Amino acid sequence: MLSAAQAGRVVVDDKGKQRKLEGQDIAVLVKSHHQGQLVHDALQELGVANVRYGQDSIFETQDAIEVERILLAIAHPAREGLVRSALATQLMGVRGDELAALDGEAWLQRMEDFHRWHVLARDFGFIRMWRSWQQEADVAPRLLSLPDGERLMTNLLHLSDLLATLAHDDKLSIEALAKHLADARNDERSENNSGEGRLLRLESDENLVRIVTIHTSKGLEYPITYCPFLWDAALRDRPGPVRYHDPAHDHCAALDFGSAELEAHQEIAHHESRAEALRLAYVALTRARQHCVLVWGALKDAESSPLAWLLHDSEKLDFAALNDSELRNRLQQWQRECEHIAVTDMSEAKGEPFVAIQEKQHELKALPYPSRAMLPWRMHSFTAWLVNPGERVPDS
Repeated sequence: MLSAAQAGRVVVDDKGKQRKLEGQDIAVLVKSHHQGQLVHDALQELGVANVRYGQDSIFETQDAIEVERILLAIAHPAREGLVRSALATQLMGVRGDELAALDGEAWLQRMEDFHRWHVLARDFGFIRMWRSWQQEADVAPRLLSLPDGERLMTNLLHLSDLLATLAHDDKLSIEALAKHLADARNDERSENNSGEGRLLRLESDENLVRIVTIHTSKGLEYPITYCPFLWDAALRDRPGPVRYHDPAHDHCAALDFGSAELEAHQEIAHHESRAEALRLAYVALTRARQHCVLVWGALKDAESSPLAWLLHDSEKLDFAALNDSELRNRLQQWQRECEHIAVTDMSEAKGEPFVAIQEKQHELKALPYPSRAMLPWRMHSFTAWLVNPGERVPDS
């Protein structure tokens, strides 16, 4: 799609005006962080720049675990195990064979580095130490050289901001900051893991394909959407009591810990899960302004999905006994009746890497200095600027 757009074959309608399709016009809608990561990795491998939107917590990332290890090593620079654990992180970039070969003077130098950062934190505070660590360990150049470098660097800066605020406002020590990260990761209900501050920041606001959770996409529109996972709606029983809304008691929330009517209540809970999946499918299917792409077929557990009910009325059909060919017959009937629906087979071949054409950058140059003499200083009012909006005043 993007390659065809670069060749001028794909356009979108933007408020009545035709323009070339861009990456930011495409959204891939997913239901979970795991699905978003799968799409991100696949697009990254094909050279398609993308950005993930969602409700994921910064504390649940691998980067937060690595920062915790760095902080523990700085808090206890004499403990060799903590120092080796910190060196093995992606942030420090020491490979396994290099770590195993560290001994003698080279190892003492590494220990001295962590001791120096410990002294900086003790004498001058977290921010001074953290800046020195990033510069001396060449953290930014290392991360930005990786395929997912922008994401990694954004997470590090996000964690740095949160830790700097805690160190300043709450006067937390380095060890206390590490404990804060561990508590926020391990306790989903803690105050540390709630609020907008925990949400992953966007690594870029450039012209990128967007990966958006369906919940996040509510109320938004995109010219083109892809919904690759609407077939996935397996009904998985949660451990513990069955949660449902009791129709016999005005649909009040209820828990069944194992009563004689457990199976009936499980069926009610499954019906509610299917209804919620249908609501999510409605949101996903109505986000596209011009083009929506679905993936469908005789997939495992697909009979429980909202698409099975919408497309095939699966409650009256032995869906499990159908194959792709039989499912396609029904869809092709829809295609014959509606010119806006197309049914095509998914390609099994891996896509060709996308090569973006670099647009020519405009040359930047300074404005010419006015020939007339300027006063060394003068007073200017906002009203005067409005009267002469084209007048430029040199910084001098």
